[in-house]
Amino acid sequence: MATLACPVLGHLKQVDLCAEDFGGLGDKIYLFNPADLSAPPTIDGTLPGYTALTFTAGKGCYEVDCDIDNNKIEFEALKERGGFKRTLTIGIDRADSATSILMRAVNNLNIGAIVPDGDKFQILYNPNRKLKKTIKGDTGAKPEDKRNTTVTLESQQDLFPIMYVTGPITVFEAPVIP
Repeated sequence: MATLACPVLGHLKQVDLCAEDFGGLGDKIYLFNPADLSAPPTIDGTLPGYTALTFTAGKGCYEVDCDIDNNKIEFEALKERGGFKRTLTIGIDRADSATSILMRAVNNLNIGAIVPDGDKFQILYNPNRKLKKTIKGDTGAKPEDKRNTTVTLESQQDLFPIMYVTGPITVFEAPVIP
């Protein structure tokens, strides 16, 4: 991973923030296997995050449709000069055979995640540490209950509390899980 210059303070004034600041994330998440990268991305000097991901031929990200109101990224400082812990929560409004197949892959593989955030893309990926994963689901108890699956991905020792990746995002043309 590239070494950045020491951080500097700067002004952050409310008058500079005149655009909308909508909460939440969209209804799509892109998962990828870091083993499919042709080379690890480098730290982008102009954006807090990484340069574009480059995949080996025939590989890319896998698109996952999510519940629009359950996706979020939380962050917290680990300690002084210890970087940041970032947690992505993904809500999927189903618990069925296709979700089961995908969750097995998420559970067993080293993965990264890209999340559209307005006109940018946030990324959970660390070339030096695997993401911690928690997967929970619920089939519901009554006929009116919703089935759902929740995936939590946690990245530690990130340089910034919000990490972006330069687009565009390469989506792998894989068959849809039946």
